[in-house]
Parts: sequence; structure tokens; C-alpha cells
Amino acid sequence: MWQQVNEDFWKENRESKVGQVQDTVREIVESVREHGDATLRELAKKFDRVDLKEIAVSRDEIEEAYEKVKPGVVEELENAAYNIERFHRMQKPSGMWLSEVEPGITLGVKTTPLERVGCYIPGGRASYPSTVLMTAIPAKVAGVDEVIIVNSREKPQIESYFRVDGGFEDMLRKRGKKVEADLVHEASSMPVSFVYQDNPRGLGHAVHCAAEAVGDEPVFVLLGDYFVPDRQMCVRMAEVSRQHGNASVIAVAPVPADQVSRYGIIAGECVGSLDGSDTADEQEGAVWKVTGLVEKPAPEDAPSHLFIVGRYLLSPRIMDLLANQGVGAGGEIQLTDAMERLLAEEDMYALVVDVDEGCDTGTPAAWAGVNARLALKDPSTREAFLEALGRSGLSQAE
Repeated sequence: MWQQVNEDFWKENRESKVGQVQDTVREIVESVREHGDATLRELAKKFDRVDLKEIAVSRDEIEEAYEKVKPGVVEELENAAYNIERFHRMQKPSGMWLSEVEPGITLGVKTTPLERVGCYIPGGRASYPSTVLMTAIPAKVAGVDEVIIVNSREKPQIESYFRVDGGFEDMLRKRGKKVEADLVHEASSMPVSFVYQDNPRGLGHAVHCAAEAVGDEPVFVLLGDYFVPDRQMCVRMAEVSRQHGNASVIAVAPVPADQVSRYGIIAGECVGSLDGSDTADEQEGAVWKVTGLVEKPAPEDAPSHLFIVGRYLLSPRIMDLLANQGVGAGGEIQLTDAMERLLAEEDMYALVVDVDEGCDTGTPAAWAGVNARLALKDPSTREAFLEALGRSGLSQAE
């Protein structure tokens, strides 16, 4: 049935009713800000008639929920989650690219993810898992932290390694190679972006190419020819930095005295250990306060036997210093030169790591050796590797 509406009625009802609920919403928000979880529990009890002891869902509750749902439903939800994630990764912007089109003129595009996202999952009487899948998964895909690879435009194969390849993944899964498909998916799931060093002007210049992407934040510098299989070295370095007021931290390892002239060696003194235990000055876990960086000293002049192994956690100030860093050894802009200037302004620490924790892959021989070590160490590849190598080479490989 039609109802005739006059102009006054229309004007009155076309206006938003937001004003009627603003006071209520404002009170709720202010209460949450002041009392945190206590307010959330109170509101859940008032509106949802649920007396929550804990807001976070426990692992036991998750397992119990799985048992209450039919296996077929779980499988369908997992398939949906996989497809949603794959779709959003395909449409995700590449992150950032920069190119110095002329000396002093750099063009680029940067996509910045939100630091925090609130996903609204309606409650009510119905359960809609799709609302979780379609909001939480895209937020996770968007990411917060980012890996920035300084690359050459002549090496596109590096970028292709991180590109989503849904067809290849599907082929592996159809052939029953789930483990391999998961590895391919993991590589394409990493929050990676690329910047380009069009002219090879040294490590310092390469690091500064990522300045716009890094912004005013601390940055890990990970040299690509130094491989750390267990991925825990940076975690420990971050903990040392946290313990010392967010200072810069470099990873170092002991080297025999007759080899110090081949490396960059730190000067300084041991100030403790990562775990607080009594650790010898140059043993794994020791923490040093750095006072200088000496490039390839003679054995008799070396201030320590600790060399920099290719892992750095540097304060945001390093990018400012690299911006006007002059040319150094080899006619290149050296990162260590900027770090020396950083030392004059800020504290810097070093964490002693096990020299065997990382693997130098800087030469073809070293690269081959690292692959052999990893193949022999992994039970899933050891026998196949030995067979391919030939038993006659076993004693030499081991």
C-alpha cells in the first residue's frame, strides 16, 4: 500500500539517525579506553548474555570446536580460506618500486599497509564463518612488516621467485605434492617488495636505495651471500637492541688470529651476555659495546678476533648518514663508513654468534659447499644426495 508523504515528513526522515546513538557509542568507547577488557566483559554480559572469563580463545577451546564440527565442513572452510588468501595475494599491490631516472631524480610508487585493522564479525543468532574469512584473511595478507630486496633490473628471476603462481601450486597439489606446494605458497606469501640499484655503487648505496621504503624505522640489513638456516639470529639481535635502548646491533663471530686480516673486525669491550650468564668475551651469546670498526687489520693490530658476519640492525639515523656519505674504498659508498659516523653519535652493540650458524655463499665453491652441507643435514634429502653424489664421494663430502 502506498502512503502519501509530504515535504516536511520527507525532510525529517531523510536525515541520519546517527545523532541518536552518538552519546551511547561515545560512552562505550571512552569506557573501553579507560577500563580495557573489563568493559568488554561487562558489555558481553549485558548485551550477549555471556559471562566471559577470558576474551582470547584458548587452544583447548579451538580443539573442542573442531570436534563439534563435521569434518566435511572443516574441509570446506579450509578450502575457502585457501582460495580467499590466494585471490587477495594476487590482487595485492607489489609494495613499492623506485627508479632513479636521472641523477638526483627518483620516481616510484609506494603502497603502505595499515598498522592495525579491526574486523567486524557480527554476532547475533547466526554463525557466519565467511565474515571472518573475508575480513581477517585479507588483513593478514595486507601485512604490516615488509621485506625490501635491493635488486638489479638484470635479475628478474629473483622477483619471480616471490610472485604468486597459482597454476603451479594447483598442479603440485593435484599430483599429491602438498609439501612442495606449501613451500611455493609460503614463498609467494612473504611481504616482499623491491627497490632497484641501477648503478653498483657499493653496499652503502644499496642500503640507501631502500630509504624511502624503510622510513623512520630501524632496519635489518641482511646480506644475500650470508645464509642463516634457522632464522633466529635476527630475533636475538632484536632482543639485544631492546635491552640497550633500541641501539644498533651487529652480529659478529670469532675468527682465528691469523685470519683477522681478511675481515672487518670490531673494537670494544664485552659488557655481558644475552641471557645474563657468565660468558667468555668471544663466546657465543656475549654482548659487546662497539667502539670502532677496523677493516682488515694486521694480526698484531687487531683489537679483537670478532668479525662482522653480514647481519646488521641499524637505527633510522643510518639512512640520513648514507644520504651524504662520501665515496670510500674501491670508489664506492661503504656501509661501514656510515656506521663509523653513526658510532660517533649513538651507542652500538655486537652479539657474538656461532660461526657455524651462518653459511657464506659468496663464491661458487662456497655456494656449492653450503648446498652440500644442507642436503647432508636434512634427513629427507640426505640419501638422495649421497646417491647422486656417488658413494665414492661420501668421505670427502662428510
